[in-house]
Amino acid sequence: MKAEFDPRGLISFTTIGVAILFLATYFISIANGHNTLCNPFISGCSDITHAGFSSYENYMLKAILIPTATLMAIIFFFIQKWLVQISDNKNSIIKQGKIMLFLATVGCVGLIVGTSVIDGQNTLMKVHLKSVAIFFVTMSVCQVWYTILEYKYTYKVNKLPVILRRVAILITAAFSIWSLFMEPTGANRSIVEWWGVYALIFWFWTFSINKRVD
Repeated sequence: MKAEFDPRGLISFTTIGVAILFLATYFISIANGHNTLCNPFISGCSDITHAGFSSYENYMLKAILIPTATLMAIIFFFIQKWLVQISDNKNSIIKQGKIMLFLATVGCVGLIVGTSVIDGQNTLMKVHLKSVAIFFVTMSVCQVWYTILEYKYTYKVNKLPVILRRVAILITAAFSIWSLFMEPTGANRSIVEWWGVYALIFWFWTFSINKRVD
């Protein structure tokens, strides 16, 4: 009998690696004189995309995001599989899990497309923005949908990752609401992007500490 693959190591490695590499890209852009040193989560001096607009940073950002988008689709396969497992293979959860996986995959394809057109000042910005928007919308839908479905089965799993996932969603929701009323400056949009991206990375990371307790 073959041992079933445990995806928690893959999830942990991918999410922590991406979180570090985004910051590394930003600091490299500073070292190359393409950015200024600040706390982008607070001041919004640069967004993640523009941190990878120039020369080496451009290639680095693509080298991070395109494989990561592919891995995220794979990770979401394991996320929906986890949901099916804790529901004891309930048919309605299986069906909804497949729909969530489809939406997540569409979103990841959007991220790949949006990343591939980044080319400094020659970036196809309309394609980039629409593709990345598809990614964030589909991921937000999947996060909320997953949370609603998971609620019924939380007694079967350890509580810490469940609580942390809800914190991540609250952060995303808070900044999404703020974005509707904030002054639409470049700095404010950058702040929303940094917090939104890292909240999503954090949400994915929580699945690396999942355990069944029933």
